[in-house]
Amino acid sequence: MLPPLRTPNLALCAAALAAAAVLFLACGGGSDKQSNSTPPGSAKVNVTLKEWSLTPDTTSVPAGSVTFTATNDGSFEHEMIVIKTGLAPDALPIAGGAVDEEAAGNVIDEIPEFAPGATQTLTVDLGPGAYVLFCNVGGHYQQGVRSAFTVTAAASTGGRYY
Repeated sequence: MLPPLRTPNLALCAAALAAAAVLFLACGGGSDKQSNSTPPGSAKVNVTLKEWSLTPDTTSVPAGSVTFTATNDGSFEHEMIVIKTGLAPDALPIAGGAVDEEAAGNVIDEIPEFAPGATQTLTVDLGPGAYVLFCNVGGHYQQGVRSAFTVTAAASTGGRYY
């Protein structure tokens, strides 16, 4: 003989569903939206791109995590490339009307082309050295959309740097 079927406790099921909903919402609900927040301990650098300049609010930070917040105040799409190089900002090699990124140094990362009026964020770990921030969209580098950037030695370097 089979044991009788039990009816689940409705209050217990409702409580479990409510707890699952709270956890789902607290974890962001699986959203694909990227966060524009700066990680704790990260140096913050605001960068303005326009015709024909790239202007960071500071040109030197200590080694470690660096968050660049780039705003396109221009009329054209811009991008921002971070490259570690021993070359002067106006001396990067040109090939085919743009900077030859491989020949110029070690490309760390970039913010791809973004529209006028938009703001994009990039966080990278940078080691001590000389860098250049620049836009490599069709002739923008040659028009002056570039800047020197220096990373100084940090008190402690527990992370991976480029």
